[in-house]
This record gives sequence, C-alpha cells and structure tokens, in this order.
Amino acid sequence: MLNLVSVAVFTRLAEPAVFGDYLIGFAAAFIVFGGLFQWLMHAHFGVFEAGRAARLAGALLVALGAAGLIGLLGLVITVAAGRVALPEALGLALLVSGFVIHIGAVEVGRAQLLVREVTAAGLLRGILMLAMGTGALLAAQSAPLLLAAVGVAQALAAWPVLAGLRRSIWRNGVVWPERADLLALAHYGWPLIGALAAGAIAINLDRIVLGRLGGAASVAAYGASVDVVRQGFVVLGEAIAAAYMSVAKAQAGHAETRREALQRAFVTLWAVVGFGALGWLLFGPALLNVLLAPSYAEASAGILPLLVAGTALLALRAYYFGQVIYFAGSPRREVVASAIMVAVAAVSAMVLMPRFGMVGAGWTLLLTQGAGLASFILADRHSRIMPVEWRAMGLATGWIVATGLSALILQVAAGWAGWWTGLCLTLASAAALAVKWNLFGARQMLSYLSTRRGRVSSRRQ
Repeated sequence: MLNLVSVAVFTRLAEPAVFGDYLIGFAAAFIVFGGLFQWLMHAHFGVFEAGRAARLAGALLVALGAAGLIGLLGLVITVAAGRVALPEALGLALLVSGFVIHIGAVEVGRAQLLVREVTAAGLLRGILMLAMGTGALLAAQSAPLLLAAVGVAQALAAWPVLAGLRRSIWRNGVVWPERADLLALAHYGWPLIGALAAGAIAINLDRIVLGRLGGAASVAAYGASVDVVRQGFVVLGEAIAAAYMSVAKAQAGHAETRREALQRAFVTLWAVVGFGALGWLLFGPALLNVLLAPSYAEASAGILPLLVAGTALLALRAYYFGQVIYFAGSPRREVVASAIMVAVAAVSAMVLMPRFGMVGAGWTLLLTQGAGLASFILADRHSRIMPVEWRAMGLATGWIVATGLSALILQVAAGWAGWWTGLCLTLASAAALAVKWNLFGARQMLSYLSTRRGRVSSRRQ
C-alpha cells in the first residue's frame, strides 16, 4: 500500500519528464544490480546450510564488497568517458547500493527464517521511500536526487533484518568466511551472472526502448502504471517466497514435507494471482484514476489488461516456477529462461514498439513474461520438482471466475452502487477462500482475533 501511495505522490509532484528519467534510471540501476550482485544472493540461498550460516553470510558480505568495487570502477570509467553525467552517476550509485544492502539483508534473513524482521523491513522501506522521495521532489525537480533518496531509503530499511541477524548468527560479530565458503558461492552462482543480467534487461527493456523512441515523458505514464499494477503481486509474492520457499529449502532430505510446502506455495500464489488479476480488470481503471495524475491514468487506460496479464505471468514465474533453481541443484533452467526472455523482449520491442508505442510496450511485457514462464514449465515437465495442484487450481479458478461474473453483473446493472457492491463481494470472496484453504494462516488469525475479542469482552464484564 505504501508503495502505491509513493507512486501516487511522485506522479503528482514530479514533472512527467523528471519522473520518466527516474524510471529509466531505476531500470538501469536494476540491470546493474542484476548483473553484478543478484547472482551472489541467489547463490547464498542455494548453498545455505544451517551449520555454517554465519560463515556463508560473511562470505556474501565479502563477495558483495568485491563486486561493488568492480561496479564502482566501471562507473568511474563511464563518467570519465562522458557517457554519464556526475549527478546521474551518484544517483545510480546510491540506488544500486540501496538495492544491495536491502535485498542482501532480506536474503540472509529469509534463509534464517526471520519472517517478522523481513516483513518489518518491507514496511519500513515503503515508509522511508515515500518520506524521502517526497522530500527530494519538494527540494528540486531532479531525477538523480530522487534516485539517491530512494536508494538511501532502501539501505536504511534493512535495519530490522540486520538487527535480527545481530541477535542471532552475528551476536558475537560478523564471522569471517573460509575459502570453501567463497568458492561455494562462486561455483553455484557464476552461471547465473549472465542469466540474471539478461532477466533484468528483459524486464526493463520496454521502458528503455520506449524512452529512446518517445522520450522520458512517454515512459512516465507507462512505467507508473506498470509499477502500480505490479506492487500488490510483488508484495504478496515475496511473502509467499519468504514463508513457503524458505521452509521447503530447509527440508532437505524430507521429500514429502518439501513437496507439501511447495504445493501450499503454488495454491496460495495461484489464488493471489487470480484474485489480483480479477481485481485489476474490474476495478483497476477507477483505481488508476485515484492513484495517478489524470494525464497518466488516461494514457495507460487502454493497456491495463496487457499490464495485468503480463504481471500475473511474472508473479507465477518469479515466485514459484522460477524458484526451482534452489531445488534442482543447478541454475541451468534460470539461464535458459533468461536467454529466451531477453530474446523475446528484444524482438518484440524492435517489432512492436516503434509502431504501437505504449501498446507495443505492453505486448512486449506480456510476451516476455509468458515466454519465461513457459520455459520453466516445459523444463519441469519430466522432473516435476515444482508440483502443480491441478484440482485446487481448477477449484480456485472456478471460484474466482464466478466471483468476477457476479461482480461484473452488479457493475453493469447498478452503476457506481454496483461497483462498490462488487468490490465488497470480491474482497469477501477472497477472504472466504483464504479461510477455507487456510491461505496465509487465515484460520489461525481468525482464532487469535476471536480469542483476543473474548478476553476483552470478559474484562469489560
């Protein structure tokens, strides 16, 4: 929710060209992060063993530091060659540093099952990004300043996880890694370098090409709409990955328990994606009008279905099927999927975007994510490492479709009153499914609230 508020505030405070430059800079920073740093975080989670957790966390710190020096050298060379101005370079450097600190801390905390601290870090990130980004835009209409503010906010938001690590594996200080720990990270992660860089390019190529073709202002409306649609999927997808994938990874040698955790993750994610897509298709246009500046909402209204479909496929790929690299013993599937995604993104961008602009960018997003998801599913057709609960999938789909048809009929029949009634119906239906299947521990939450309410009532009496 806070990230949605941030986009709403930023699009109203920033001029379109400034916000577009910010989105292009954000995309560039994420590509750098994906190529230089992200593979180390995947490797840490992939080789994690509880018996050497402190040393592996230390190895990750050392490796990230070395990668940071390489990145800094490259940035200095780029600035010296005149390819990037110094203010832009500083903004990019701070944003990439924020990514590394925050995401790195979250990955280590996730491996340690610090669910509460990871959740707190996500909440704090939203608060600080809103506050510091707003302050930056009030101070000056500057994309580099906004990038720097968001980067510092990301770094500061890692504090809850770092404090949790200080109380656990680092209670006696950071543990220096052994050579074998560094080699384990390198051996597992080096094939992912190109794959994750390609994946980052594939995800962000639509914005970069659109900026080249139509300028930064054209990226503003498209990028803001994509970010707003993506937020809910990403937040819940990360929560599912943190909860279920960490448990599944910890069940090495217990195949049945691991499979149950993965099945639970799939059912939960499918319900989230289904209701998320339904909500955006039925209520998204009105929500965009509220969240975004009027010019942004008008420009993106026609491509909303493409953005919703592409983001839904992204969530299924990134937060379930793409997690196979932690269980397959090899990153080969990620490498293949990333190569396919970047090829599809490049071809789609060159063919569709010069002619269709934002609509072409929306199709590029959809085709790219569809190709990546299909690659993972096809690669798993024999090994079936990532189980698909077909029965639950069918039941959830029927439940969601029935809810959507009912809400649509209410909208058509009763106008705005039907819109609000349909929204309440959709929320109630999603909650009912969550309780029925105990998604996100819904039953335990209801039991806790019921018990707490009973205690309050007894005290009043």
